[in-house]
Amino acid sequence: MVEFKQFYTQQEVSQLLISLLEHDYPVSCLELSAGEGALLDSALVKFPHLNITAFDIDPKNADFLSSKYPSANIYCIDSTSQDLAGILKEDTFDIALCNPPFHFIDNNPQFQLILEEVFGQTIKSKRIRAEVVFMAINLLYLKDGGELIIVLPDLFYSSDYYIWLRTLLTKKFTIKNIIECEHRSFLKTEAKTHVFHIIKSS
Repeated sequence: MVEFKQFYTQQEVSQLLISLLEHDYPVSCLELSAGEGALLDSALVKFPHLNITAFDIDPKNADFLSSKYPSANIYCIDSTSQDLAGILKEDTFDIALCNPPFHFIDNNPQFQLILEEVFGQTIKSKRIRAEVVFMAINLLYLKDGGELIIVLPDLFYSSDYYIWLRTLLTKKFTIKNIIECEHRSFLKTEAKTHVFHIIKSS
């Protein structure tokens, strides 16, 4: 059984993703779905003085991360909850890393406001892909010029339904790379995935 729809990142894949980052000396890093910290491990190898703020919904993961990174800010909450804004407040980050859950969640006015602020367009359907919400939250809290590395299922790259999202990303942000990952690049899932490397335009 895979709890919380978690798909963990293998080490060699996480190293590739971190190698995409163009920032020379990022100071702060946001991780909204940290899992067991594979992406953070690779980020800290490249940037050992990185200040980490990480979240995970699974208490076991949060405890593990707290032990693994004693100087990091680790929180056990659902990153899509309203609690996140109360924790982050006005904080912004140089880089953001995210391997979000791949599933639908119930839409709500909070998500609609975030999408409107980030993309200039919202989704009013009853259900929304969690990946869209995670992407929007990451972009919201990035500094201008900040970089997001996010893992997304193939539908966000290939489906006609998400042409609107790809178009808005191209217009409002800079897509530096899109990399197709091999099947089973992420543990416990057969999903075909793509990595989007996005820069928040100044």
